[in-house]
Amino acid sequence: MREILSYSLGTVSYPLASADGSLAKTNKSALMDLLQSKGGECLVDKVPIDGAILFDGMAVMQAMPSRPATFGELAETILQSILQLALHHKCTRIDFVTDRYPPISIKSLERSRRADAGSQLITIFSPDQRTPTQWKKFLSDGKNKEALAEFLYVAWTHADLTTVGKNLSLYIAHQNQCHCVTVMEGVQSVDVVEDLQCDHEECDTRVFLHAQHAAQEHKAVIIKSSDTDVAVIAVSLQADLPCSLYVFTGTGNRTRIIDIAMVSSALGTSVCSALIGIHTFSGCDSTSAFYGKGKRKSFAVACEKDDYLKAFRSLGTNFDLEQSTFALLCRYVCHLYDQPAAEHVNDARYKAFCMASSALPELSIPPTHDALHQHCKRANYQAAIMRSCLKREMNAPSPAGYGWEIEDGNLHVTWMTRNPAPDSVLHVIHCSCKESACEKGRCSCFSAGLCCTDLCRCSNCANKKETEEENDDCPDTDSEE
Repeated sequence: MREILSYSLGTVSYPLASADGSLAKTNKSALMDLLQSKGGECLVDKVPIDGAILFDGMAVMQAMPSRPATFGELAETILQSILQLALHHKCTRIDFVTDRYPPISIKSLERSRRADAGSQLITIFSPDQRTPTQWKKFLSDGKNKEALAEFLYVAWTHADLTTVGKNLSLYIAHQNQCHCVTVMEGVQSVDVVEDLQCDHEECDTRVFLHAQHAAQEHKAVIIKSSDTDVAVIAVSLQADLPCSLYVFTGTGNRTRIIDIAMVSSALGTSVCSALIGIHTFSGCDSTSAFYGKGKRKSFAVACEKDDYLKAFRSLGTNFDLEQSTFALLCRYVCHLYDQPAAEHVNDARYKAFCMASSALPELSIPPTHDALHQHCKRANYQAAIMRSCLKREMNAPSPAGYGWEIEDGNLHVTWMTRNPAPDSVLHVIHCSCKESACEKGRCSCFSAGLCCTDLCRCSNCANKKETEEENDDCPDTDSEE
């Protein structure tokens, strides 16, 4: 049994994934709440005047209570909403930061999960053009969102901001560009901001490049975002920025402003430096959570030993996972599953299985050593992205080989590199399908991620492996995709 449990025993790693191959999810906001509670009296009503306020642009669009009739009205509505909040907090700089949507992205799985079924690409050709009635479906397509960001940039650079009646700078990020609309003594101008041209994909990181730029002239920088990723990066970076960071989070009547400096001070340098690693390892938009292991427990166990914090501080310092870091993370996972004395994660998996009382023990035991290694590579890659947020050019390598693989132009999770079960077990599995052509979950071979063999008694099978004769003309290759 110990040897069998060293295999994942399925097409995915069940402690890290759902049966359909999607990432296991956790409540990210629990970490936001935890950080807030650790920060003591960190909630504030006011921020210093003459600060900069930075907006997650797509979050602003998603949160709109109603859909304006035309794209021109939409641009005006969004502009007035961000101006109103900036003036309320007496800010003199506004940044509107948006995402990019490259075809190959580690966020593809999460974006697909959030998207409605199907999408329609719409070209925006005029301010008088009516906005689509299926607004959420429109925003589910990355190309539509990029086109909308471009439209807002054009519309706002032609808007008259002198009517605001005060000196103001509006920074608009779109694609990999950034432009600034400046009103100074009643005169309006538009300029390219070369320092903010970048290759960032996510607003979550790009907003901190803007924060670093804003800190050159502003003592206070407020980031308007409800994303836990932003709060995590803010706490991690506060000591590196010459300004006071505030995160304006929540929606509706539940908004609050968190003084990040107070949270950072309460946690201490060691924990703050490890926080990005803890977050990506315990589950974010691009990485799996561990089934049944929430943010609070993951954080608590990480803080129990200096070696664990050392591992999480190291996670993401470069895009290649260090073996010494992986070894420490294996020990951490053993502890996370209440097996701190285990010498190897596969031993912890076996012991946890023997003690499991759940009807589905495969969900309550650690992943295999092989599956955990792939997860660590993904968490390290995502952490490296976050830790590079103050650089204009991340130059991130292709995610292929870092816990993902590219197939048919799409990025997929590499759950394991070993077979799902020992050969002796795989050879026993066979089916007797008559109608499904072995393409559905009822087929035991298909469900196990296996091709049908000569042991099977199926008919009209579409799940057969190509014969050796059929492959004789094909050279052996090691795919890099």
